[in-house]
Amino acid sequence: MEKYTTYENKPNKRVCIHKLPCDEVRKHGGLGQGLYKEFHTFEEAEDYAKSLNYKIDYCQKCNKK
Repeated sequence: MEKYTTYENKPNKRVCIHKLPCDEVRKHGGLGQGLYKEFHTFEEAEDYAKSLNYKIDYCQKCNKK
């Protein structure tokens, strides 16, 4: 089953959606200034990202959107 994660960068008001596993998330060890949150579907991750009212980015390495 596929899983997704969002990475919230609160200072920049941006959120990025990643499909797991993603080299970009692994590269940072799931750590950083922001917050990672896991979801079971892309739709759940995107709905959550939209609820933040931040600019939404889609990881270019793991998402084809």
